[in-house]
Amino acid sequence: MAKYNAAYKKDGILFMAISPGLVSTAEGKTCRCRTTETLSCCRTQVDHDLADTDEEYAGNQAMIAQFADYAPDFKGPITPQESVQQILKVIDNSSPNSGAGGSFVSHLGTKQWL
Repeated sequence: MAKYNAAYKKDGILFMAISPGLVSTAEGKTCRCRTTETLSCCRTQVDHDLADTDEEYAGNQAMIAQFADYAPDFKGPITPQESVQQILKVIDNSSPNSGAGGSFVSHLGTKQWL
């Protein structure tokens, strides 16, 4: 990113990498409780996310707990729509002269990944 940004900044082209965040990609699939396809069946997004085995589900729970330690305000995965909206906001607030060129940022426009 940095090399491309340096090469094309003079042409007004911005190169940067943006992480989409932790996005729930199980949309439209039957959830773990196997009763409905909406979040109304489960307490949280984490409970709702698809996990094929009990071991995989336990691993997901442990990972989410670690995420909560890193980012106490973390509420779970975001929807694809939320991710796109946040990424577009980062793009709209960036320019070749804003200092963002060549950077790798989160969907929040910072180094905060969750």
